Amino acid sequence: MTVAEKSGWGALIRRGPSIVRWLRLGSGLILFSYVFLHFIDHSLGNISFVAMEQGAVIQEWIWRGPVGTVALYGAFTIHFSLAFWALYIRRSLRMGWIEGLRLVLGFLIPLLVFQHAFNIRFGYSYFNIHVIYRHALLLYWVVNPQVQGLKQLAALIVAWLHGCIGLYLWLRVKRHFQRVAPFLLVIAVLLPTTALLGVIQGARQVAEKARTDPAFLTDLRQTGIASHPDVVAALWTIALWSLAGYAGAVGLVLVARGVRTLVDRRRGTARIIYPDGRAVRIPKGLSVLDASRRGGIPHASVCGGRARCTTCRVRVLLGSESLPPLSPAEVRVLAPLHVDRTVRLACQLKPTADISVWPLMPPAMTVRDEERLDVAETGAARFVAILFIDIRSSTTQLVESRLPYDVVFILNRFSEAVGSGIIAAGGIPNQFTGDGMMAIFGHQYGCRESLPSSAGSGAFDRLAFGGDEPLSG
Repeated sequence: MTVAEKSGWGALIRRGPSIVRWLRLGSGLILFSYVFLHFIDHSLGNISFVAMEQGAVIQEWIWRGPVGTVALYGAFTIHFSLAFWALYIRRSLRMGWIEGLRLVLGFLIPLLVFQHAFNIRFGYSYFNIHVIYRHALLLYWVVNPQVQGLKQLAALIVAWLHGCIGLYLWLRVKRHFQRVAPFLLVIAVLLPTTALLGVIQGARQVAEKARTDPAFLTDLRQTGIASHPDVVAALWTIALWSLAGYAGAVGLVLVARGVRTLVDRRRGTARIIYPDGRAVRIPKGLSVLDASRRGGIPHASVCGGRARCTTCRVRVLLGSESLPPLSPAEVRVLAPLHVDRTVRLACQLKPTADISVWPLMPPAMTVRDEERLDVAETGAARFVAILFIDIRSSTTQLVESRLPYDVVFILNRFSEAVGSGIIAAGGIPNQFTGDGMMAIFGHQYGCRESLPSSAGSGAFDRLAFGGDEPLSG
């Protein structure tokens, strides 16, 4: 293998998390579009079930064509494969409630939709049975609403909630999300509500027409999938085998997690020390955020550990010399902050030796809080020289022997003379306390910059480090 090939593979591996993230996002958006269009079609039931069927013609043109079929089933395959991968690589199952809800809903979707999907798609593609809305409405909402109807309702709600949570976790770290969030919330609530009302209204119309028109009911029974018992049995067998394979895949992922845990224990551990003295020992390969979750230590993480925000960032106080290099995700996220190399993302930092960290954000930090903070509020690391100066024996020799007006005049002259000298030397007066003053030199320079030469010469040398007549304080 050539050097170019090695570097190419290395770059691909380094960009692996970013590629996975974009694949998950793209496939999720396609699947969410499928559910979104379904809800719009269901909403047409408020007009009539015939309007629903006319809308379904457009959906079939989109999703049953060559491009739509490849996009839909490709997105399904990619998204659920990455769901298994996400379950495997997650080192700790401790997570926020919204993350846990999204994960549980995602793994519930196949259990609820397999049978319905096989009846509709396989019945059409392999058995030439075209099930339209009047058949589904009669079967699910008139003949057997207690089981099939509630099952379809649960499938729609679970898929919609899972998609909305995924979109929320993606969009909430965007700059203008707070402005459009109320409008998105309205859509997220009204669209499924309107779709549910449309399904109920459409089912009532189908039931009424079946009651008053025997020919209509006869046609439904002859053209529906229920009129082909052998097809129903075959599709049910396919669904059962698919559910068994799905359960087996989940079981294999859990077994793989157990095997990895045993391997991690043999590779050694690293200890993470927190500011309050608590320490968490984790296997090498886990992140600092995983350590916080394992130890039950509150740690800000708005994006859930996907390197989409910077709220989980920490400063490494001890052990920075043994840190692994920054990942591409860390470089991308931390670059706008212009921080030094000791500031890392807790979700991406996987220490190989003992370190001490200091979380830089409050545990309850939100995206809105982060947007309101500027550099002055969040703080920045600087190497500075601090000067403390006051007038010697000012109480006994200055104040007691002079009139108040004279004391104020002298203190003003003192502040003016010393302050101008500090500014001329490159510093900034920071605090004034009676006859004392504090000044900072080097505040405008980063951690790797040195102080200007003027800040360490002349009067400043004598004031800060002592001269012919050192000052008290």
